[in-house]
Amino acid sequence: MREVMRDGKPVKIFTGLVDQSAEHVGDQFVTFHMKLTYKHDLDYRALIKWALDRMKRQNRLRQIVSNDAIQHLGLDLAVAHMICNIGGRVKFVGSDKWFFRYANLRPELPTQYAGDLRLSAIDLSGSNVVFEGFELFPQLRELRQLRVRRCIYVDDFCMSRVGRIANLELLDVSECPRVTSKGLATLAQLKNLRHLLVHNNPTMEDKELVCLLLEEHLPKLFISGVNYLGELPEEARRRVVALIGSGSSDAVTVKHLSGDISTENPLTSAGEAKTDEEPKKFEYQRAAA
Repeated sequence: MREVMRDGKPVKIFTGLVDQSAEHVGDQFVTFHMKLTYKHDLDYRALIKWALDRMKRQNRLRQIVSNDAIQHLGLDLAVAHMICNIGGRVKFVGSDKWFFRYANLRPELPTQYAGDLRLSAIDLSGSNVVFEGFELFPQLRELRQLRVRRCIYVDDFCMSRVGRIANLELLDVSECPRVTSKGLATLAQLKNLRHLLVHNNPTMEDKELVCLLLEEHLPKLFISGVNYLGELPEEARRRVVALIGSGSSDAVTVKHLSGDISTENPLTSAGEAKTDEEPKKFEYQRAAA
């Protein structure tokens, strides 16, 4: 409380400054009441929202790698600890062993600087990774594989950081509901990308068009999970099927569009021995389906 003069008479007013109040109650009670009611109402919906917001804030803070951790462990090892702590797993260059937490036990990772360890693969499938967790990924020079399958918080902003991982060769963004075609478009900078998985993303608009542009821009890229021919009108689909069945030279071009290309990877199926008639029959049935 503070006294001011009004019409020649002293009047006490609320100042909102607790440290200047000499009253036992008054400003202190008002300030305490405002702290209780300012950011959230005292009902169960507001309390649930407050609890969820707090959990999200703590989740973000867990994914921030401090400078002290980088100086103590090294960049790649510090990132590896962060990934394992949020439920992911990692693999280093020159090793086939995956490191991860099991039954809430600490991962078998070094707790101090252990030489020149480099991350080669990161699997964050099903984790709560958010934008802050991708901050240092572009600095991982040996990172070749990244999987973020079924990560509900991964969005286009996260993809913008993924698009700066220079040596990335394999990326899995299947079943990520917040990733849109704009996020896929940021991957055009990945000159070394060889395999992209986009299975079960029904909310992604214009996915087929963006994937076609990506494959045109990155000739060595193979995309799984896109049904190009399934999006064509019926008449156009019949023309493509007829072109494939005729065996013309253009069939090589449209064969890539003739069905769900996720069912067959040309990198692995090229060595299979088949007769000359079987591929044509197989492609026709695949396109007709």
